[in-house]
Amino acid sequence: IVYNNNQSMIKGGFWDGRLEINNFNLEKTNDITLQVQTIFNPDLSPITSVAYSVKDKFFFCGSKDGNLYMYKLNEYKMEFKKGLYLFDDEITSISINDNLNMFCLSSKGGFINLHILPSCDLVRTIYLNKNPNNNNNNIVENKLFANNIFLSNFPLPCITAYINSKKTFISYTINGKLINEIKECDNSYKLKDPIIYTNHSFQDIL
Repeated sequence: IVYNNNQSMIKGGFWDGRLEINNFNLEKTNDITLQVQTIFNPDLSPITSVAYSVKDKFFFCGSKDGNLYMYKLNEYKMEFKKGLYLFDDEITSISINDNLNMFCLSSKGGFINLHILPSCDLVRTIYLNKNPNNNNNNIVENKLFANNIFLSNFPLPCITAYINSKKTFISYTINGKLINEIKECDNSYKLKDPIIYTNHSFQDIL
């Protein structure tokens, strides 16, 4: 994640669970000096997903062990705030919406959690492996999980999940009600790094 007016960058994904903060200082001579700060994640598990709240300057990182860690950022320092032990498996994606004061995250077990900012109180859990057409909510044999999730606030507050294995978008209201399911073309590529941007009508567009 790049922040601080493109002068700082945070990297995860290292085998020893560390986070690296790279601060780029552009001197008057146009020479760039690089300062590197290393912080070790409390569970020493590799960081698998990251997200940043621009408004509140909170940084979230999810680990391979299913834990979520919250840090407070300033220009050059990162202060540990809290750890949440949420899942038994890897956190695959985190999405923050500053307008809703909420964030959501997904795990390889097929769960999507919705939380409040900055308290991190749990609002809702959605389980992708429940069949909406089956009243008994039987669990499917091959577990589905969201590779990417997106929390949008306009025109409708909703959570959208992208599932690589099905090449499918699934969207829910923040109350957990299924809105729609859209399958891609069979010959389409897997999405790597999709983003949400706001159009001229202030609508969130994937």
